[in-house]
Amino acid sequence: MTLEQRREIRLATCNAVDAAVEVAETVYRQAGAAAPYKSSPLQRHLRDAHVITQHMMVRPLFYEIGGANALGVDHKDAVFL
Repeated sequence: MTLEQRREIRLATCNAVDAAVEVAETVYRQAGAAAPYKSSPLQRHLRDAHVITQHMMVRPLFYEIGGANALGVDHKDAVFL
């Protein structure tokens, strides 16, 4: 794979994770007072959505690295793309 392909995949993955978390948070907030209870699947879905944000492959830094790379700027961490 080319660096450009890896960059696009990495940025798309980061964006997908961010969007999934935003959806989970919105649904959780809209569900009201029942959402936090153990009997509600929403509390589990919210936690599951947030777990993936802790993975090293979807760090917010990748937006910076990918953006710098797209602009032709040599970023010291471009090896992670």
